[in-house]
Amino acid sequence: MNRHIHLQIAFYLLVGALVIAAFSSWFTYQRTYQKELDTARNAGLELLATVSDTAVVASYLGQEDMMSDVVNGLVKNVIISQARMRTAEGVVVKAGESSSETGDYTINYDLASPFTKGSIVGQIVLVQNRQLVEQRANAAAVSNVMSLVVQSVVSAFFAMLLVYFLLAKPIVNMAYGLHSIRPGGPERLGVPPHGAENEIGTLAADINQLLAETENTLTTERSLRQRLEYLEERYRNIFERANAAIFLLNGDGLVTTGNPSFNRLAEDSNRQDSVMDDISQLFLNAEKVQHMMDVALNKKEAISADLQVFRADNQEFWVHLVFMAADTDGERGEVTVEGMMYDITQRRLQENLTRKKAERDHLTGLFNRRGAQTQLEEMLYHQDGVGGGVTIFLLDLDGFKAVNDTYGHDAGDLLLVEVSARLRKVSRTSDTVARWGGDEFVIIMYETIDKSTCFNIGNKMLQELGRPIDIGYNQQAYVGASIGVNSMRQGEFDSELLIKNADNAMYRVKKRGKNGVCFYQQDCDDYSIYFPEGRAAHG
Repeated sequence: MNRHIHLQIAFYLLVGALVIAAFSSWFTYQRTYQKELDTARNAGLELLATVSDTAVVASYLGQEDMMSDVVNGLVKNVIISQARMRTAEGVVVKAGESSSETGDYTINYDLASPFTKGSIVGQIVLVQNRQLVEQRANAAAVSNVMSLVVQSVVSAFFAMLLVYFLLAKPIVNMAYGLHSIRPGGPERLGVPPHGAENEIGTLAADINQLLAETENTLTTERSLRQRLEYLEERYRNIFERANAAIFLLNGDGLVTTGNPSFNRLAEDSNRQDSVMDDISQLFLNAEKVQHMMDVALNKKEAISADLQVFRADNQEFWVHLVFMAADTDGERGEVTVEGMMYDITQRRLQENLTRKKAERDHLTGLFNRRGAQTQLEEMLYHQDGVGGGVTIFLLDLDGFKAVNDTYGHDAGDLLLVEVSARLRKVSRTSDTVARWGGDEFVIIMYETIDKSTCFNIGNKMLQELGRPIDIGYNQQAYVGASIGVNSMRQGEFDSELLIKNADNAMYRVKKRGKNGVCFYQQDCDDYSIYFPEGRAAHG
């Protein structure tokens, strides 16, 4: 291919004109040819329309002379080689030369009865002169194609002249001029006289301005490069010396880079190889980390959480982890995730200590009401219920007020402490034992328990509480308990309703004489009460 642009433009214009002319000629030929064929067929239909009335009468009457006149008149037209007419009774009259019949050149025309609607009295068959029709169609199509080719050649020639003088020649002159200009020199491009006000003149002016600004740009670029190198050095120092662990991940959780603080965390976990392949292996809650990565990647949102880091020495170590999606890696087309985490162990330990103090009863050491509710919600959320449900025993001490009023608050406190110890004794380590408030206690078991078993457990509690309790000063006190029980399956769990039903069951025991167990049956809204034999009433 010639390297001169004006010759290239001329070549492509010529090729384009020839291609367009070829496609246009083919399309024009096919369209004209088909149009002439349709015209010939329409002419035959028009002939039939002119003789249809006569032909209907002749066919209806069966007059062969009239039928002969019709077909002879039809074949006088040069495009008709043969005409046949057939009556409903089978009489056939034809005229013209016999020729091979094809569907495209044969016209069948049914003659409808003038008296009976839908009745056919005969048919006319026209066979067109195929050779003549095709010759006429071909001649008309060739004529149109030749006209189109001449127009295309003339248009392409004038287009090449216009492009050469208005575009190619000025661009060639500008290219030679720009090639001879020394970068940073005083030379400038000349503007063509006829192109000063168009895009050619604008291009020349812009190039001249670009040449004038080149030296300043190079100076500015050199200064910026030095500034960038300085900033890169500073940020590298920040990255490497930061106390916070900073790292980058790819979309699969593979660590692509990390600062020394991150590497120390990975080494302390004794899982360095697996951590570098999957960041979630650094944390105890790997599923939480994977979820955070999915949010950062899919929603392009920053997400953070407090998580415990795995350590080989089993020391408790907490960090605040932040994930955010970074820009797509242009070279490999991968989305990266920026990560940062910093030590919050002391803050977390202090929060846990504060929370434990807030959730514990200072007298008995049991969970208080808030702590019991928190334990209930956390156990059901994290473990989904050990037995698929939960059972609550709500106890109200019988006889506590009398001890408190008679022997004082110190004696009452000793009694509450001993009751707490005995309730722990009859409970399992997986159960939650709490002081609900005053002389009320709660035992939460994380499974569904039937009525009979609940009565057995409640009876053990009553027996344990029924033993004498030392309250100081060589005095002993006796208390009982009214116990309300409610058990719910996991799917129907409602903490407020669970406690409400147990509370209602406990008050039913109170009304029936105290020191007993009442079980609320959820499915039939029924209360069943159990009293141990030989129970003692406590006021």
